[in-house]
Amino acid sequence: MSLRILMATIRGSASHRRLQVALDSRDDGRWGVELIQQDYAPGIGWFNQHVLVLDPNQFRGLQAIGGLKRTMRAAGMGLPVADGYVMAGQKT
Repeated sequence: MSLRILMATIRGSASHRRLQVALDSRDDGRWGVELIQQDYAPGIGWFNQHVLVLDPNQFRGLQAIGGLKRTMRAAGMGLPVADGYVMAGQKT
């Protein structure tokens, strides 16, 4: 039996869109990371548009760039957002 643990829900650029990050148990006993893009429709609710399953190497790669925000802030660089750029560390 597969078990999915929801770790985070991140709002999208529109109120009807979000990204969920989940841990999912696998048949071999290991855990995987899933990125789940969802949309909302009246009368239906939230539904999955895309599910991206990260293998361990991909997840380690994402962890490795986790310091990117800190590096960009130190360099005075902006982060891309839906309608322009925002400085790293600044709330959108």
